[in-house]
Amino acid sequence: MRTVEARSEERHAMDQFNIALDVYSVLLCLMLGGYVLIVNNRKDRINQCFVGICVCNAIMTLGDLTSWCFALPLSELEYDVMLVGTFLFYVMPAPLFLFFTGYIVSFISKRHAVRHDYFRLSVVLFVVYFLGCVVSLFNGMFFTVDAEQGYMRGAYFLAAQSIPVFLHLRNAAIVIRYRSYLRPKELMGFAWYIALPAIAEIIQVLYFGIALMNSFVTIAILLVFLNIQSERKALLEKRE
Repeated sequence: MRTVEARSEERHAMDQFNIALDVYSVLLCLMLGGYVLIVNNRKDRINQCFVGICVCNAIMTLGDLTSWCFALPLSELEYDVMLVGTFLFYVMPAPLFLFFTGYIVSFISKRHAVRHDYFRLSVVLFVVYFLGCVVSLFNGMFFTVDAEQGYMRGAYFLAAQSIPVFLHLRNAAIVIRYRSYLRPKELMGFAWYIALPAIAEIIQVLYFGIALMNSFVTIAILLVFLNIQSERKALLEKRE
């Protein structure tokens, strides 16, 4: 009995910790995205992509939040909320990485022509991935939600990670290919963006129950903001 109670208390503590991380991540993303919208040029493609990154991560984090908020067994309303939240959590990484592709390409294009179309294949993969997430609502191949057990990984969970991971690695390849056109501080910002989500993905695949992905992505967004976005704004103001 004590062992069961100890495990229950440990899980409750971990859920509270994950909720705190997710709430922090949502608020920080909304603050950064809102700042760029208010202070910077809204028509600039780089700024638009940065805001898109913040919005996607905020939505993904809110989706993740539903996995930790409710005590089991789930009521009918709680089940519906968790199902929608889990769907959003799975869907949003792909557009997030697409916005990062747009951010990187737009940033580099200010200094050097990027002739290769990095979006065509990525959009096709996103459509395939999105359809897989929709199908999972009915057959649970990527994820499933049960009233008694809550969120559970599906039989093809690892396959579901392949497309977001590919999009992320593709962004890393773009940065590496055009690294000579980036300043050291900018390269460092992109390096953190590449490394942190990859580390979080590995940890989350190996250890279920730790909500690190959204927090690590948020930290990466903050570092991009500090090392690249704010630096670029200062340079533009100096030129003016």
